[in-house]
Amino acid sequence: MIFVLRIIDGLLPIGLLWVTKEIIDNVTLIIKDGASYDLTLIWLLIFQFILTVIMSLTRNAQEIINSKLEISIEYEKKRSILVKDEIL
Repeated sequence: MIFVLRIIDGLLPIGLLWVTKEIIDNVTLIIKDGASYDLTLIWLLIFQFILTVIMSLTRNAQEIINSKLEISIEYEKKRSILVKDEIL
């Protein structure tokens, strides 16, 4: 699960970079040609927002999973110490 989240988290900046490039290209065309904006710009902004939310969610999910793993490892370490202590 964490492997998939890390792959997604690694690919999202590329997607954001592409969307930002497209937004800049669209704004440049609007300014250069004096044309009115079309729905493409709005859809790109919405897509950028969605990608940003997904990036935030994947990072939060990674932090939660890492915390749970850390707690589990700490528990197993303490349990192992107690078992060894009882044997002695």
